[in-house]
Amino acid sequence: MAATSCPHNGGDSVNFSGKFFQRNATNGPLSIHLEDGYNPADGKQYAWTYVQNASKGDVAWVAYTTGSGYIKCGAVALNGTGAFYTNAFLTSASSSVHMEGCATDVSTGRTVCTAPW
Repeated sequence: MAATSCPHNGGDSVNFSGKFFQRNATNGPLSIHLEDGYNPADGKQYAWTYVQNASKGDVAWVAYTTGSGYIKCGAVALNGTGAFYTNAFLTSASSSVHMEGCATDVSTGRTVCTAPW
């Protein structure tokens, strides 16, 4: 069954602990990372998309599925240049749940996602 909504949004990951790059991809100049870590507020594991070498207007999100068909979670567009990240979304130990880090390079319109995690 396809996901109908995104998992719990844990917000900004800046103070999360145990951060780790789970999957990586490139899209032209963009370095796309699906990163995870633990929220000190609830001790749970969350994942988010982190993008480097971005330009104004590039967009990133977490793609989430529970079996068939992905939905976009936390899409955000960069207002400047450099690195940026999405909000963090609760992970799951279920074998049917997968997440990908995705980004669109606004200069080419091309979208690339990491391998599923």
